[in-house]
Amino acid sequence: MNFASEAVNQRTLLMVVTGATRTQDSVMFALEAKKAGADFLLVNSPPYTVPTDLENAKHALQIDLAADLPIILYNYPGRSGTHMGKVFLDEVGKSANFCGIKESSGDINRVHLLAYDYPNIGLCCGMDDQAFKFFAWGARC
Repeated sequence: MNFASEAVNQRTLLMVVTGATRTQDSVMFALEAKKAGADFLLVNSPPYTVPTDLENAKHALQIDLAADLPIILYNYPGRSGTHMGKVFLDEVGKSANFCGIKESSGDINRVHLLAYDYPNIGLCCGMDDQAFKFFAWGARC
């Protein structure tokens, strides 16, 4: 991330992924990302641990509390083994730092849920074959 920060040299925004199995490691990565000049973080569910929605939300909120940077969530249950469901979204939605979600579940119904129930969390399409529908529902990326 330090190399990327130097290469970018503030010519564009820098996003750093904080993914790790342990929350403490994700927090450490987030703090290092902030020191390196990251503009925002990409936060995924911890792989292999299969947390509940509430446990997953606590994981994300600890990263948020430590780094205090804008966060894009990465919902990819095919890789993480867990889904960022309504309980998760309700909890993280209490913080204004959660400003986007890269939705990679493959469930096109999630587009409707996110657009209607969580308009404060911007949509990003994570599945190429669903891009048209995402953009029709307001996704910006």
